[in-house]
Amino acid sequence: MVVPGIVLVAVGFVLGCVTAWLITGRKPVPAAGPVLNGREYLPHPNMMNQEWLRITLQSIGDGVIATDAKGNVVFLNDMAERLTGWTTAEAVGRPLSEVFRIINEQTREPCPDPAQKVIATGRIHGLANHTVLVRRDGKEIVIADSASPIQDDRGRIVGVVMVFRDETEKRRMETKLRISEETYRNLFHNAQVGLFRSRISDGAILEANHQIAEMFGYASRQEFMAEFKAADHYVDPKKREELLRLLEEHGEARHFEAQFRRKDGSLIWMLYSARLYPEQGWLEGVMEDITSRVEAEERLRYLSYHDILTGLHNRAFMEEELARLADEPLVSVIIGDVNGLKLINDAFGHEQGDLLLVKIAEILTETVGDRGTVVRFGGDEFAIILPKQGREEAQEIIRQIRQCCQ
Repeated sequence: MVVPGIVLVAVGFVLGCVTAWLITGRKPVPAAGPVLNGREYLPHPNMMNQEWLRITLQSIGDGVIATDAKGNVVFLNDMAERLTGWTTAEAVGRPLSEVFRIINEQTREPCPDPAQKVIATGRIHGLANHTVLVRRDGKEIVIADSASPIQDDRGRIVGVVMVFRDETEKRRMETKLRISEETYRNLFHNAQVGLFRSRISDGAILEANHQIAEMFGYASRQEFMAEFKAADHYVDPKKREELLRLLEEHGEARHFEAQFRRKDGSLIWMLYSARLYPEQGWLEGVMEDITSRVEAEERLRYLSYHDILTGLHNRAFMEEELARLADEPLVSVIIGDVNGLKLINDAFGHEQGDLLLVKIAEILTETVGDRGTVVRFGGDEFAIILPKQGREEAQEIIRQIRQCCQ
């Protein structure tokens, strides 16, 4: 059974034993082993074998360098040789600063010799961030390391052990992640459309960019996130129910249109797409203000069935309406024109003729009321469509129109 913590203690013990052995040339005999959970653990006798200790250090995945009390190298494991570019035979006896040459990645200034720092203070020393190891061939490696004192049985420092590892790939991935996050953040906040993350339950905003806050009439994204709940801003609450149904069925919704109330109560049309994240309890999406487009479409739709001058329905509407009422059992249609319109246009100008047409449209609309629909289907030609109205009702409307026009 492995007791938690023994491996770490044993490794530290091995490092101390082997380096002390290398430095002093005598087999270290500990007065006592490490104590865990009230029990003393002594190394197995085989662990005191020099070859076993050497193999153990060579098997460690990190680089290990040991120095004597003066800071001169006495040992490198295989990983340390690969990382520094120095072999043990070439490095032994040299100052650590020559074999383990480190600089600050940003300032390019040499870093203090960690061995000398440990020897001077007697304390464990860790490298600062942005430390780079300059290999023997000049190649640079980002590293993380720590240096610890090696003490004999009397507590005297007899050397320093350095443990370090290559952090280049980790740094590269961190840099890539940081750039990716910065890119995402810039795209998120500088996008010309509204981006948001909202809670599924009530539509409370969890994250948003400034554009969507501005669309809804808020001064800042912070104010928008604090106050806005989508469930309270739908003009038609059924549209939110429809959206949630689509998200539950398909996991996403695309090109969904809905009308909202802005902070000041004015109305805005939004086109948006969203994706559901049920485990997190939120949805994320993008919104675009399409109010101008919707209003333009409504205007075009209005103009396609209405006369610009009088505001009455036009010929296109009349044809579709008569086709729709073709199977009705009772429908009356009154058709008439304006006498003297050409004379007025010639004598007083088309502006006066237009005023006459507008006035006639008003008379017809007021007279017919909700009994039918008034249509201008030609220059001076008007029609009145009367669903469910017979001859007598039509004659009565004609009489009223003539009376108003006298």
